[in-house]
Amino acid sequence: MTMPSVGRVVHYAAPDGECVAAIVSRIQDETLITLTTFPVTGPNVVASVPEDGMNSSDTWHWPERV
Repeated sequence: MTMPSVGRVVHYAAPDGECVAAIVSRIQDETLITLTTFPVTGPNVVASVPEDGMNSSDTWHWPERV
């Protein structure tokens, strides 16, 4: 399993259902990270975001491979 690190690009599944690009800003512990997200309304910082492989809301996941 790939571990997140500061500066990596991930996807953030927002509570409103939108999936947006995000950059890992801080590693809080083994399960939570802080993200700077980039929705159309402008950058936003979201703290204590858990990883989720099933794209649940208010979580992060690795971008899908295309």
